[in-house]
Amino acid sequence: MAHPPKPNDIYAAFRELLQSPQICRYNFEQKKFYHTANIESWLSREENGVRNATTLANQVYNPVDQHTFPPCWDKILDNPILFCILVEMECGHMFDIFSRSIASTEALSNPNLSDQRQWIISYLNTEAVWLPKKYKKGGYAEVFRDFEHNRWAYVSLPLRYQGQATSHPSTVIPFFYMKEINRGGTALVYHCKIQMDLVEPELRKILKPSMKTDPKYGPYVEFAVKSYFKGQEYVYREESNAFKGFMRLSDLTVVQYLGEYHTTSGDHLHHILLELGEKDLEEYMMEKLPPVLYQEIYGFWKKLFKVGSTLEGIHQLKRKDEGGNVQLVKGWHGDIKPDNILSVRDQFKLADFGFARFEQHDDKTQLMGGTRTFGAPERDGNASNADTGITHSQSIDTWSLGCVFSVVATWVILGPTFYQAYGFIRQDAIKTLREFPNKPGPYCDDAFHDGSKVLRAVTDWHTHLRNSIRASDTISRQVLDLVDDEMLLSNPEKRLSDTELTARLQAILANAESDYNKLVESGQLTKESKRIQRALLKFDEAAPQFAQSLSQAEAENLFTHPSTAGSQGRGQPAIHPSKPNRVQKSEALNRIVYGKTTNREEVLGSNKLKIPNTPPSHTGNGTSDKSYYSDDKGKEVDWSPTNFRQSFLSQMPKQSSPSLMSNYSRQSTQVMRTAIDEEYHKLDELWKQNLWPSFLNKIPKDSFLENFIVNRDIIFVVDNDPTMTPHWAVAKRTLLTLAMKIGPLDKDGLDLRYSCGNHGFLNNIKGLDIKSKFSSSMDEVERKIHQNVRTDMRETLSKIFDNYLAGNWRKRQTLIILTNGKWEGSSKERDVEDLIIKFVNLLEKKLGRMENRWFSIQFVSFGDDEKALKRMEYLDDDLEASEDIIDVKPWNCQDVNQLILGSMTQNGDETTAVTSPVSTSMSSDPFTTPTPREGRLRRFTKSIMN
Repeated sequence: MAHPPKPNDIYAAFRELLQSPQICRYNFEQKKFYHTANIESWLSREENGVRNATTLANQVYNPVDQHTFPPCWDKILDNPILFCILVEMECGHMFDIFSRSIASTEALSNPNLSDQRQWIISYLNTEAVWLPKKYKKGGYAEVFRDFEHNRWAYVSLPLRYQGQATSHPSTVIPFFYMKEINRGGTALVYHCKIQMDLVEPELRKILKPSMKTDPKYGPYVEFAVKSYFKGQEYVYREESNAFKGFMRLSDLTVVQYLGEYHTTSGDHLHHILLELGEKDLEEYMMEKLPPVLYQEIYGFWKKLFKVGSTLEGIHQLKRKDEGGNVQLVKGWHGDIKPDNILSVRDQFKLADFGFARFEQHDDKTQLMGGTRTFGAPERDGNASNADTGITHSQSIDTWSLGCVFSVVATWVILGPTFYQAYGFIRQDAIKTLREFPNKPGPYCDDAFHDGSKVLRAVTDWHTHLRNSIRASDTISRQVLDLVDDEMLLSNPEKRLSDTELTARLQAILANAESDYNKLVESGQLTKESKRIQRALLKFDEAAPQFAQSLSQAEAENLFTHPSTAGSQGRGQPAIHPSKPNRVQKSEALNRIVYGKTTNREEVLGSNKLKIPNTPPSHTGNGTSDKSYYSDDKGKEVDWSPTNFRQSFLSQMPKQSSPSLMSNYSRQSTQVMRTAIDEEYHKLDELWKQNLWPSFLNKIPKDSFLENFIVNRDIIFVVDNDPTMTPHWAVAKRTLLTLAMKIGPLDKDGLDLRYSCGNHGFLNNIKGLDIKSKFSSSMDEVERKIHQNVRTDMRETLSKIFDNYLAGNWRKRQTLIILTNGKWEGSSKERDVEDLIIKFVNLLEKKLGRMENRWFSIQFVSFGDDEKALKRMEYLDDDLEASEDIIDVKPWNCQDVNQLILGSMTQNGDETTAVTSPVSTSMSSDPFTTPTPREGRLRRFTKSIMN
C-alpha cells in the first residue's frame, strides 16, 4: 500500500506555476485553459543539474513497493500534459498506470475515453493504489471523472498554419476576443484575437504584420474566422479548395488562407481561418473621404486595378499537382461586389470564394448563389442557375467588376452621399420599368440591368459623372468609358476577356499619367503649391481614423495632432450666440463630415512635407517660411476642425443673458474640454499602470469618495432611447469616467442597465473589467437602438424598485441614470413622479430607521430639451415625497464628484452645477476602443443622408 505524498517546495512551485498569467489563460467565454508549451518548458528546466520533471516526480510519486520507482524524466516528457493533469489532481503517482492506456498528448483530445476508463479503473483497483482523501468516497471512478473534466484545460484548440484541427464540445478555443462582424446566407464571419505566444511559429510569422498590444492580454495577433452554417458543406468545400489552390501564388491579391478547424456539434461545423480585412470596399468608401489630388486619385485606382489582374489569375489559374506538374484550371469567382473586396494593410484583396467554380476543360459552368445586384443579366431569374442547368462564361465576373467600377467612380467623383444616391436612382428606374406590363424588369430591385441589357439610368448616370469630374482626375473618365464600352455589355461574348481587361487597365494608368503631364505643361492645370500641400497634410493627420460628423470627432477627442494641444484660447469663457439663427448655423456645422482623405498621407507624407513641431525656420534670404501655414499676421494657423469651429464661434458677439448662455453652453461644450474629459484622461492613465489581473487590488481608490460610498451598491442606468443617439459618445465617456471612479469602492461590483430592451445588461463588474466591459456594452447597445422603441422610465424604475424591496433593501443603493429626460414610452403624466413617491413610502415602512438617503437617484442630464429638463428639475426640487432622494446635474458640470454625491448627500444635492468647460484644449488620447465597423457604417450613412 502506497503512502500519501508530503507537501514540498517543488510541488508548491508547480501549483503556483499553474496559476501564473504565463500559464493560466482565459478565452472570450471566460473558460480557463493552460499554455502547455510553457509548462513543458518548466518541466524540462534544470535546477542544480536535475530536471524539474524528475524532482516533481520524486516528490509526488509513491512507489507501491520497494521495487517500484518514479518514472524518469524522459518518460514524463514523452507525455508531459498527462503528468501535469494528474499532479494537479494530487494523483501524480498514478501517471505510470494512466500512461499505459493514454500514451500521448494527442490521445487526450479524444472525446471518448470509455475503453481507457475501464482498463485504468480496473488496474488501479487491482494495485490498490493510494487514494487522496478527497477521492475516498467516490473511489477510482471519481478520479477518472475528475480527469475527464480537467483534461480539457490542457488540450485547447491547436492553431497551425494551413493546418486542420477538430474541436469537440469541451474543447477550449483559445481566442480572448471573438466577435461577429458579418453575416451572409452561407456563413458568419468573426473577428478574432489570440495572444501571440499561443500561436505556433510559422503561423506567427504570417500574422506578425497584424500584431498589436492589448493592456490586459499583451501582444496579440488578429484574423478572421469564417464559420459555415449547417447545410452549406458544399460552399465550404468549394471555398476551402479555392483558397488552397491560391497558396504560393504571390501575384494574386486574395485574402490569405491560414488554416481550418472543425466542430462536432452546433450550428457551424466548418471554420476557415483567414487574413483579417480591416474593412470591405464599401466600408472603406463610407469611412474615407474620396481622393482629390491627382496623385491620390491615381494611387487609389492603381490599387483597385490589382483586383482586375487577380481576376485574370483566377480565370487562368495555374496549379501544381502532387508531382509538381503545372495544370491550367479555369476559374469563376461568381460573386464580385464591394463587400467581397477587402482592404488589408493598404491593399485591396479579393475575398469570399464560396460560390467559386474551377473547371479543367469547360469554358462554361453552372453557378449557384451570388449577389443579384452586381450580377450579369444572364444570371437574373427567379431560380438559381444551378437548378436550371444554365451555364455561364467567365465574363459574368467582367460584368460584376464593371458594376464595382461604376459605384467606385461615383464615390471618387461625387463622394459617399451620391454613392448611396446611385442605388436609389437604379431602384427608381427599375420601379418605373415595372409599371409597363410588357417589361417586367430584373428580378433584383437595384440591378445595373433591365433584365437583358444595361439600364439606361446607369449610362445616363455615367454621363452625369463625366460632367462632374474634377480637373485633376485624368483616370475616372477612362474607367467609365471602359465600363460602358467593354464591360457592361448584354452579349457576354463581347465583354473584355480577363487578359484584355488587365492590359486595358494598365493602359488607363499610362494614359492618365501622360494626360496629367500635358495639362500641366499646357497651363490648363497648375500643380498645388507646397504651402497648400502642407496644410492639407496637417489637416489630414489631425483627422479621425474613421469619417464622422465634426461634432462626433470633437466629442470623442480624436484629434491628436500637435496643433490641437496648444494653449490657444485656454481659460476663455464659452462663446454664446446673439441670435437663434446663429445657433442653427452652428448646428449645421455639426453635420459636416470629417475624416481622412484617401491616399493623402501616403502621397504627401514625405519628409519634405512633414509639419515640424517647432515654428518655421527662416530661409537664407531672411524671409520666413511661415507663409506655408501661417495667417497674414505671421501667427501659425491651427487647421484642425476643433480650431475651425472655435474660430467660427469666436466671431459671434457675446451677450449677457444667463439663460441663453446656459442654453448655448450645453450645445457647445463638445468643442471644449470638460471636467469629464479631464477626469477620464487622468483615470485612464492611472488604470494603464495596472495591466495584469494580479494587480487588481492596486487600482487606485478615490480617497474623497471613499468617505461616502460605504456599504452602498451602485447601479448605472443608461437611457438608450433613439433621441439619445446624438449624445451617445459623451454619454459613453461620462459612464466610463464615473464607473472608474466608483468601481474600486463598490466591493460587490457595478451593475449596468438600459431603459429599452434587455441588451447589454451587466452585473457585479469589478476591477479592470469595468472599463472594457462597460465600453463593449455601450457599443453593443448603440448598434441595437431601434427607432420605434421609446423609453418608459416608470417601467425601468419599477423593475429596479421591485427587486430592491424584495430582498436588497438592507443595503444602501444609488441609481445613477444617464438620460436626456425625453421619456415618451408612456403617455401618462406624472407616472415617474407617482412611482417614486410610492416607493419612498414603502421603503420607509420597511427600514424603520432615521438615516436619510438610504436609497438615492442621481440623474445625469444630456441635451437641452426644455420640457425634459424642467421635468427633471421638478423631480429634484419640487417632488412632494416624504424624503428627498433625487438630484439632477448636467453631464458637463465642473465637479465630477457632484455627479456621484449629488443624491447621496444633502450638500451635494443643494450645490448648483456650473457647466462651463475647464479648458478649450482637446484631449490627445483616443477614445477607448474603436467603434465596431458595422456601427460606424450605419452611423456614417445616417449622418450624410440627414
